[in-house]
Amino acid sequence: MKLSKREKILFYVTIVVVITGLGYSYIFYPQIEKSKFMDDIISQKKSELNRSLKLLKTKSELESKIEEIRSKTDFKKSPEEQLAILQVNLEKLIRKSGATQIKSISPLSAAYNRDDKKISMQLDIRCTLAGLCRLLYRLNTLPILTSVRKLQVYTDGNDPSGLRVQMIIDSLWFDKDEKKN
Repeated sequence: MKLSKREKILFYVTIVVVITGLGYSYIFYPQIEKSKFMDDIISQKKSELNRSLKLLKTKSELESKIEEIRSKTDFKKSPEEQLAILQVNLEKLIRKSGATQIKSISPLSAAYNRDDKKISMQLDIRCTLAGLCRLLYRLNTLPILTSVRKLQVYTDGNDPSGLRVQMIIDSLWFDKDEKKN
């Protein structure tokens, strides 16, 4: 079978087109897809890296805040000593807030578990509404971490402008010898 010159050219062009198409399909196209896949992985890793860097920045900020809180806190070896400090600070704070009468300030039992270290004080005072607001606001200014766990407010039967307030205030107990995590 003899091919004419025109048929030979057409045959060679067809073979070149087929080889080019197969080369593109089996060599270049998979490489392009692999490159796109790798670009997606790189962008994901970059976003993970940026998130991790933000977390590291936040971690250092949080560690500095923890150190600031630790520096403000009086560290004692026992919860009883820290209860005494909390009681003195609360008495001063209540008097500054304008309470008309301090009926009682008594410590509750100090709870010390592996995960929970807290000391609690129970207060029973008489004050005005403005004095109660000042007291609750100034609790945040104490050099000790505190939170109000229970707050009960009653009207005082003898004085219509007075309130009787009972509350339980919790504070964290920091051990002086506690290791930092």
